[in-house]
Amino acid sequence: MERLVRHPEKLERLRAEAPAGEEAHLTATIEETLRLRPVIVIVIRKLTEPVEIGGYELPAGAAVTPCIHLIHRHPEIYPEPGSFIPERFLDDPPGTHIWIPFGGGVRRCLGAAIAQFEMSIVLRELVKRHRIAPASPASERPFVAPSPRPAGTTPRWFSASRAFRWASRDRAAVGSGAWRPAP
Repeated sequence: MERLVRHPEKLERLRAEAPAGEEAHLTATIEETLRLRPVIVIVIRKLTEPVEIGGYELPAGAAVTPCIHLIHRHPEIYPEPGSFIPERFLDDPPGTHIWIPFGGGVRRCLGAAIAQFEMSIVLRELVKRHRIAPASPASERPFVAPSPRPAGTTPRWFSASRAFRWASRDRAAVGSGAWRPAP
């Protein structure tokens, strides 16, 4: 809703199409919103076989964390990646490997289809029945991706103790000694 109230022309288009039951722009609006505000921003996967990614050889068993937020904001995939442009999905449906707000592959969220269906019902009824306006004139604070760091440095927010706390949430793994810090 926040993106729509900041773009009244797009909200009015939805409002005009809603009574007729038009689905294309409604679906594109939901897809664009999920591109800018994905349900999750990263996923963690364990490789089942060795693979080369970006010039790095990764062994089977290595954990990789694709960043959905960065994929959805890659300028070669989505021109003007920070802009709210639902029309980008009208003629060109999102690809299964470049639009992944619910994750992807065999581990994609099982509830994705029902979530999108619910979003379409709620959004259609909201624009048909209510006048929607922003609570404040200022736009919400945008997500700012971290800036590149020099090679060999760690992010400010990362620490070994924090990584251990995250891993220690799985008491069985920690208690059994199965968890080991990366070398």
